[in-house]
Amino acid sequence: MYSVYKNGNYLVHVFGYGSTEKRCLRRGEDLIPEFPDSIDLKLSNRCSTGCPYCHEESVKNGKLADYDTLIEHLSILPEVPIEIAIGGGNMLEDKESKELLEKVLAWCWSREYRANLTINEDQVTPENLKFISDYAKISGYKEIGVGISLTPGMTEVRLDNVLKTVQGNYAIEKNVVFHVILGLFPIPLLKKLVNSETGPFSSGKAILFLGYKQYGRAKGTKIPEKGIKEHERLIKETILKGRCGGIYERCVFGFDNLALEQINLEASLLTKEFRDVYFGPEFSCSMYIDAVKGEYAKTSRDSERVGWDNINLIDFFNHDKNSK
Repeated sequence: MYSVYKNGNYLVHVFGYGSTEKRCLRRGEDLIPEFPDSIDLKLSNRCSTGCPYCHEESVKNGKLADYDTLIEHLSILPEVPIEIAIGGGNMLEDKESKELLEKVLAWCWSREYRANLTINEDQVTPENLKFISDYAKISGYKEIGVGISLTPGMTEVRLDNVLKTVQGNYAIEKNVVFHVILGLFPIPLLKKLVNSETGPFSSGKAILFLGYKQYGRAKGTKIPEKGIKEHERLIKETILKGRCGGIYERCVFGFDNLALEQINLEASLLTKEFRDVYFGPEFSCSMYIDAVKGEYAKTSRDSERVGWDNINLIDFFNHDKNSK
């Protein structure tokens, strides 16, 4: 998949589901978007997993978003390959959740949006992956990115099982990104995930590092400084080896803004390297929508929320750029 679109003063080049490049039309300018390139969309507060650090505080009997109301508010977006990252609770929790997911995916694909779905590793089963890939197939062989959140309590046996299960579904495998929370995921398993020379992913593994959020159920907890330092050391060693043609060629790293801050990645990269991969501060090109409550926010960990009946999506995205 390759596509390009214009947003404000820059062009967005999209290479599949795991790589995006942004270039300003005039040299030396900062990115000034007219609409978000990426939206973190919470569709559900329903999940029975009960993760102790869940920043959404999802529960087994949680509510789902209303589809018609959601689409009414999203329809103001232009029909270009914007990334819509779907999550919140577990969208595979039950029949009602799956039906909502199917409808939102179909709408996203009808407008050429890049739909991504985040699931917990507990939800990685042959049946669930088949459900996702089969729906993409009957919808016209559409693609979907799948983010798999790897949990702190994961065992080596379970990691191997997840990798094998993903390998058994080619339509899913090629667009999988493993999500790892800094400081929580066991370092021996992270080393295995990064360093394995063989495995199910012929084109390499993609790992998204998420900063430790003291929000939701993790509010008031201590930052796992020792674990973050261990992750930081492995990440930076891997990048250094990659410069020498090492394992980094088979493993692509991504970071949210909080993770960049917590490991100070900028200090370990050349100025040009960082500039080429950094898309700007939070809320500069992205935003968060809680479609269950009907609220907009700069990010998922921002407690300042605005009801979507009080302002449209584009106006919210552009109204506060000078104070971010």
